[in-house]
Order: sequence, then structure tokens, then C-alpha cells
Amino acid sequence: MDALLTDPPTLEADALNWAKAYVPVDAVQQIRHTDWARTFRLDGAAATAYLKIVPGNRAQQLGHMPDIAARFPSYVPRVLAVDPNRGWLLTAKHDGSDLDDDEPESQLSALVDGLARIQTLAMRDSEFLAGLERFDPAQMPGQLLHFLELDARAKDSATPPLGAAQFIGVADAKRYLRLLQPRLQLLSDHISGSQGLPATLIHGDLHTGNAAVRDDGGCILLDWDECAAGPAGCCLHGLFDGSTMPAILLSRWANTGAPVDTPEGRLLATYVERLADGGYASVDELIHGLAGAICAGQIRFILTYGQFPHSPSARRTAPSIRHLLDNLLDLCDWLCAKDHSAAMVSADDYASLHEWDRAQRMLQDQVAKYPQRADLLARFGELSRKAGDHETAVEAGLESVKLEPDEARWRIELAQTYLEQVDLSACHEALQAALQLDSGCVGGAQLLLRLEEFRTSIAEAAKPDGWPRVQVSAAERDQGRLNADTMALLQQLFRRHGVVQIDEVFDPGFVESLHQTFLQRYQRQLDERAQQNHLQVGDKRYMLTLEMDDVFGSADFIASGMLLPVMKEILGQNCILGAYTAVISLPGSEDQQLHKDHTPLFEEQGWGLELPCFAAQIILPLVRMDEKTGTTRCFKDTQSIPYADAVDRPTYDPIVPQGSCLLIDYATVHQGLANRSSKVRPIVALAYSRPWFRDVWNYHLQPPMRFTSQFFDSAPQVVRKLISWREIERLTVRQEEHVTSTAISDVEIGNS
Repeated sequence: MDALLTDPPTLEADALNWAKAYVPVDAVQQIRHTDWARTFRLDGAAATAYLKIVPGNRAQQLGHMPDIAARFPSYVPRVLAVDPNRGWLLTAKHDGSDLDDDEPESQLSALVDGLARIQTLAMRDSEFLAGLERFDPAQMPGQLLHFLELDARAKDSATPPLGAAQFIGVADAKRYLRLLQPRLQLLSDHISGSQGLPATLIHGDLHTGNAAVRDDGGCILLDWDECAAGPAGCCLHGLFDGSTMPAILLSRWANTGAPVDTPEGRLLATYVERLADGGYASVDELIHGLAGAICAGQIRFILTYGQFPHSPSARRTAPSIRHLLDNLLDLCDWLCAKDHSAAMVSADDYASLHEWDRAQRMLQDQVAKYPQRADLLARFGELSRKAGDHETAVEAGLESVKLEPDEARWRIELAQTYLEQVDLSACHEALQAALQLDSGCVGGAQLLLRLEEFRTSIAEAAKPDGWPRVQVSAAERDQGRLNADTMALLQQLFRRHGVVQIDEVFDPGFVESLHQTFLQRYQRQLDERAQQNHLQVGDKRYMLTLEMDDVFGSADFIASGMLLPVMKEILGQNCILGAYTAVISLPGSEDQQLHKDHTPLFEEQGWGLELPCFAAQIILPLVRMDEKTGTTRCFKDTQSIPYADAVDRPTYDPIVPQGSCLLIDYATVHQGLANRSSKVRPIVALAYSRPWFRDVWNYHLQPPMRFTSQFFDSAPQVVRKLISWREIERLTVRQEEHVTSTAISDVEIGNS
């Protein structure tokens, strides 16, 4: 394992002592800290220098830095010293201003202008290029697939090369493998266009953070430790947020004969024209070859992550890797959309994998090309509906019906879309029209029955003594997700009444296994005398924070495909798991006090009551909740009225068996009823919220959730995303402690 990861304090001290032999150091400031590089600013009385430390497996790359700096002194910082055996590089302070993503177009143009000038000079220096790592774009698609499948075989590997699963998780790695494998030939053909471009010096990690602009407008490029010899363009993906946009811009340039007049188009034109002026290649050769080179460079950059030792923070790179992989899929989709047959096949492939958004987008261009094809419009509408884009689905459905008014199938699809919007009158109208055209049309009778179920459920919930509830089918449990219409009904009832019972959402056997594990793990806490460390929330009623592990932190539970999509629809796609607790009601407990789970968001009178839901709890009883064990009495329709006005509303005491649950708005009045049985009644409460909300009202005496860093690092991505806020807050505290410690160390160095 690299010293960079195993013993950083010792390594940093050795490197700083090494640097002091070349420059006087009065103060040290760490300005970068990642798994693949640490950078320190060294301030002395006479000058400032920068010390960079890279892992041992990338250390030899630093050996090229003196040559690069000597050959291109106007564009690269001066090298003061380098130790390629230990991965240490000392450079002089450059005289430019650092760039960022919001820089004006002129400074970004200076960046690509400087890169092009370097590359036109480097292409003629065959001796220099021969000493660099050789980059072969043609190898990139195959190596990308290997990267995606590598950790399916050895996901616990800690030494390079690592596969994608170490960063994005096994499930996501397999998903991208499934999506990219059938599109491998598209990528290979696209990249092959770069074969005619000569080899030159490529940077490998070009972005605004690795560049500076001098007062005279010249550009300085930093951090060349990912350099190689390859075709121009391999560095550009970082400036265009991927390779899809430049491919589109270059294609339009080729078709129209002129660059696209946008900031991105002008930036690309500057690069092309400067390379052409320097004699690297003709404008035509560059227009036809750069897109493939940019794509190959993007893949190379993705693969670079696998060259560094695994560490707990490796998962933090996941968003960047996913974004780049998604961009490659976007590129494949754009390439595929040029051919109608290929686009239809690709859309069906995406649909078979339930990648509805991509399937919908694949047909979007085809609908624009063939607007008079009712079957194409109907298919596009179906995919739009499954992607959750009901507005587009209705538009496509109405247009298909207009083109072929006698086709019952199009009306059935339209009726299904209306049902998923809970527009029951429109659903009934479209369904009746379809049945009049064809009384035996496929799906008609089943849809009519489903419509009546919706009407009955909504009407029953609206009665003063009625109760909102949704029945989950066995088929939905088997497939691990709710049907779209079930989701729509559930959301409708919840938003209207502030509470809904979801019947048979989990297998009772699964819940009983949770119950038994809970009894074994928390046996001591079931004794009333051991409750002093837990929050009392009523007579003989206590709340304890559960610790997540493979059982209570299972993705099948806290990130269930049955319930998490519901929470995302209610609280937004970036909702979090804000608290994870159990409430135990001991035998003989009395009724709990009436309450809302949180005070109004705003204290001012009249504020906060009509706002959308900001947090909601899933209450899962580990034993049957009834009049004996004590259920949760609910005051429906109270989420939007003050507490004082809610207590006189009708109440409902639901019977909730194992496998069923309650979904309760944080603003709905409720109370736990007395436990008249001889057994402890535990419930698990999962509180989901919008990402900005923190429940400091209920969790000022104990944490809202517990998990170890080892659990977080090994948990599936869907779980980590829900609880990452808590891990970030924990790491922030540690980082502040580290900064404080470093500041003290800096003072000591400065005084030495």
C-alpha cells in the first residue's frame, strides 16, 4: 500500500524537509488533499514554491516534468526539484492568475490557445514523445468495459488496478456495463476517426483548475503528471463537460462549413484554428478527427481513477465517474439517433432495462422526423409515461388518437396516462371511447376495474370516518417496486389527508426476521430500568436510535424500491433519511400525548401550514398494531391546520399487521395508544426529509442515526446517498480538527 495513504504525517514531514534543501521555507499551507495528490504552498522570504506529492505508482510520471518545463517555459511552471522515485515535485510560483469555471470566454480561449501552441511544437519533437507513455485511443472502449466488470470478480481488491465498483458500487458498475456493452461498436467507430491525427503531448487532466492566465494574456498549464503521447484533443473533455457537446459542434461544423457561433463553438474553433495554423493538421482533418480523440481522452480519464490505491474516500469520486459515464451514453444515443432503425432498437433495449428516460429520449428525434406516424407517437407516449413525463405522454397520446381515431390501442394508452395522473374523469372518457371502438380491446377491462378501485379508495378516504389506504399487490412485491398508478394513488391520498396506510408492502416473514433481530440486539433496552440513556416519549415509551448494519441498514429496507420512490415524489429526488429510530412501548404504557412530529417551520402566525411536505415518517410495526398492542391514532387532514384546531377532528385507529406500514406527514397530529398486551411493542420509524431539513427538535438528546464509517464505505450507493449528509457532517468536524492541527504545525514550521 502507498505511503501516501498509510502514513501521511511522516511522508509529509519527509517531503517538506526535502523541499527545504532547495528553497527557504517560513510557512507551509496545504492547498490540496486527495488520494492522488497533496499540494503544499511553501512561503519563504524570497519566493513562494509549491510541493506536490503523488502516489508511488504514478511517481515516475513526475520525471517528465523537467523536460516539459524546459521545452515550454512560457506555458509551464519552472521545476526546482523532482524526486520521481518518491513522487515529489517542487515548482516555482507562476506569475498567472488561477482560473475557475466562471472565467470569461477570452481567458478560456487563452487556455486552449496555449495548449494548441504546446502541441504544435511537441508533435515535431519525436525524441521527447518517444519517452512518454503511449496512448492508443483504439484500446479505450475495451479497457472501459474491463474497468466496469473488473470488481464484479474482485470487488474487495485494494491495490491497482481497481475497477469501477470500488468507486460507484457493484450495482452501478454492472448497470453501466449492461448499458455500454451493446454500444461498444458505436464508441469504437467514433474513436477510430482520430487515427489520422499525429501524436503530440497530451495533458491528461485539463480543466480550469489546472490552468492560470498571465497579465499579458498568456496561459500557464499545471499538473502534467497524467501526460502522455497521443492525438490532440484528448485533453478537451474537461472543458466541455464531456465529449458529447464537442462531437455535436464538430458535426455541425462539418455539415455547414462554419464553426457554431456559441461560446463552446468559438472555443473549439480557437483550438482547431491554432492547431491548423501551427501545421499540426488541416482544419478538415481536425474537424473529422477531434471528436473521437476527445471521447478517447474522456475514457482514459475515467480509467485513471483505477490507478490509485483504494481508500475510504474513494467513493467521493463516484459522482464524477457517473457523470462521465452518463455523458458517454449521451454520446452513444446521439450517434445512434442518426439511424432510425438503430434508434428504435436502442430504445427497445433501454426499455427492457427499465431505463425509461433514455428510451424516451431515443425516440424524441424520431418523432420529430416522422410526426405523422401514429404508432411511433403512441410508443413515444408510452415511454414518456413510464419515464414520469405525463404531460408529454398526454400530448403524444392525443396526437396519435388524432392521426388514427379508430385505433382503440392509442386510447387505452391515453387512459392509462390519465389514471397515473389521477385524472379519473379524463381516464373514464378515454376508456369508454376505446371500449366503444373495440369492446374486447387488450387491457380495457382490467383498466376499467382499476379505475373503479381508484374511485372507491378516494371516496372512502374522504368520508369523515374513512381511512386512506393503498393495497400493494403480490405482483408489485415480486417485482420490488410499485406500479406507477399505485404510486399516483398513494401520493394523492397522502397529500390530501397527511397520512396513508400501505398494506402488505413488505413480506411478513421479512418483518418478523427484523423483529427477532431487534429483540436479540436490544434485549437490554426492553427493560424499563435500562432506559435512562434513551429519550422518553411517553409513559413507558422510549425512542432509541438504531445502528445501521447489513440488517437494519439493508437497501431492501431503508432504500426499498417499494417506498423510496414514493418518498422522492413527495420530498424531492434528493430527499434524505433524516432519522432512523425505534420506539418501544412497554406493557402497561398509557396513551401518548397528542402531537405533531415537528413545530411549524416558521413561527410567524399563518406561515408554514400550506407549504409542501418537508418531512414524513414511515412507521413499520415489528408486531401487529391493534387495540391491544396499541396502534397509532391519526387525525387525518390536520397537516395544514394549527395543532389547536386539529384536536377536535375525527380520529382513526388503524389496524396495521406485520408487513404493512403507515406514512405520516411530520405535520399530521397523531398519538401512540396504550399497550394493553403483555409484550413489548416496537415500531421502526424512518424519517425522510428534504435535504435542507434537520430535525433538531426531536434529536437534541441523542443522534438521529448511527452507523460506522466502515458501513458507509461498503453500503450500496442508494443507501450512501440517503445518509451521506450525516457522514459529511462527521467528516467536516474531523477536517476542521485537522485544519486546526495543521495551522498549529504551520506556526511551528514558521518559527523553526
